[in-house]
Amino acid sequence: MKRDAKKGPVHLCAFYTENFLPLKNYFEESLRLIHDEGLSVEIERIPDDDTCGKQVEKWERAMRLKVKKIIEYVQKYRGEEILFSDIDIIFFRKISPLTRTMLNGHDIVFQKEFLGPGNKDVNTGLMAMWCNDATLDFWRTVAAAAHKDAFFNDQRIVNDFLREKSIPIRWTFFPDTISATTHRGLRPSPWITSFHATCSINMNKKIEMLEAVRKVVRSPAHYYVLELLTLLKRVVRYAYRLIPRRRG
Repeated sequence: MKRDAKKGPVHLCAFYTENFLPLKNYFEESLRLIHDEGLSVEIERIPDDDTCGKQVEKWERAMRLKVKKIIEYVQKYRGEEILFSDIDIIFFRKISPLTRTMLNGHDIVFQKEFLGPGNKDVNTGLMAMWCNDATLDFWRTVAAAAHKDAFFNDQRIVNDFLREKSIPIRWTFFPDTISATTHRGLRPSPWITSFHATCSINMNKKIEMLEAVRKVVRSPAHYYVLELLTLLKRVVRYAYRLIPRRRG
């Protein structure tokens, strides 16, 4: 199936609950700063569920809602391109040109969970999608699996399906410039396109991650100072091991 030659905007779709309003503010501020004219931004507020007391219960509810919203967006923007983003992400450079490039010949483009040639796991926090039948069928299958799990984790289910190749879908990874905590911690390259605060479901910890990475990216000198200090520590440790030890 060929795409329409007419190019509309890339629809950046995200949602948040009131509990994560501060993250939404970081998200929106980063979008304002990159001035990406190729994006049409749609951020939806989802009412909180008072029956979810623990943070982990709120997180699981958000994951179930996420799959539901993806299906809605794919149906809404049929034949167009969307970028679905978690709200704990900030952008540093325009993302729409990369989205269009990566979707050429693919139905879905995923963020990498880890770096390195051995990584085969995707992260569903940032995904570019062509809204077609294959993409819709894929997410409907993921949604159906949600009813079978006592504790739903969309990312685990997606990775299982991709490994098993049980659903026909053309997919690939975003390049390493789409960064996350699981890549290089809180010291990514200053030239990343986006950063995803992973490895925690605590909002305050996520904000600390976003602040730390923002400092590195906005001040490359700060990044190089940290890298130099790390290198010096390694040199000192290596030199110390070379010093002869006295016996007795």
